[in-house]
Amino acid sequence: FSKYAVVEPKLLNLRPGEKKDIKLTLDLPAEIPKGIHILEIAAIEQPAVAQKGAFILMPAVGVALKIINTDIKKACRLASFNAGMTKNAVNIVLNAANNGLDFINSAYAEFTLYDAEEIPITTFKTPKFSIIPFESYTVRKNQKLNNVVEGYYTIKGTLYCAGKEFPIKKEILNHAKDLTIHDFRVYKKDGYFFAEFDTENEFLAPISASGVFGFFDGKKSVRNYAMASGGVPPMSKKLFRFKKKLSWLEVPAGAYTVKGSLAFEGTHRNREASIVLTEEELRRTEEGSSGFTVNAPKKQKAIIEQPSFSIDGKTIARILAALIIVALLIIIYRKYSK
Repeated sequence: FSKYAVVEPKLLNLRPGEKKDIKLTLDLPAEIPKGIHILEIAAIEQPAVAQKGAFILMPAVGVALKIINTDIKKACRLASFNAGMTKNAVNIVLNAANNGLDFINSAYAEFTLYDAEEIPITTFKTPKFSIIPFESYTVRKNQKLNNVVEGYYTIKGTLYCAGKEFPIKKEILNHAKDLTIHDFRVYKKDGYFFAEFDTENEFLAPISASGVFGFFDGKKSVRNYAMASGGVPPMSKKLFRFKKKLSWLEVPAGAYTVKGSLAFEGTHRNREASIVLTEEELRRTEEGSSGFTVNAPKKQKAIIEQPSFSIDGKTIARILAALIIVALLIIIYRKYSK
């Protein structure tokens, strides 16, 4: 319905703490289409310094209007559904909307949770609820579980609302909560420094992890580095590795304690290792320091080749005099030969 709406002013400036009104005028057609229509008005900020055409949507700054034209008494709709689970519970959030003229009473939903082999784990229902006309209602349900294993599950259910049934199905993941670290090591090889977490996921669910480590001289932190994050597939091993040229490590020579930390699923595990870095290993060569070099050409002495013969000033004067005499003789000859 935005084509029927006029907003005034379309553009305004607000100083800190200033308030201004925005007027919305609706010029609706003589016959409004059947149904429930939503008109949303939101404020959008155009930054003072930004690329051309850049805008910033300001969340929670706006209003939504419902334009209703219906004679339906009861009209229920499943607006949204979400679910999640842990070892101890499965949680669902369901939102149902009433697009009719009458109250909807005694709506509810029932669910069954299945494991990866389609074996039912538990069945439960939500409390019954009511929805006023042209509004929605959100119901939440927490169903306790008996220490289920990590992995993929499917929740299937039905919303019973205003005499209709709305099917519900969603695949959810019971995240793994632990990641085995077999080793954390640091070492040098072929001019490179390596830091590695050797991990294993012993569960039927994937785990995402990221690692960091730092060089410590006693309790003093010298330099920190981050490893690339990644996922560890179910029932598999993965090596999180950091590799960098020794000559490009931004640490001075010395003996260090390297402290590593691997973060996953809201927790982290810490490990330590030791390494010694020498001046020779950390020295940057010409090749490693810039990627290319520019060699200035060596200065050379200028060599001027001597001509094979030379002409002095007297010789030039004699040549000019001879040319003049020849020219005069030609003129005299032509005159008297006639």
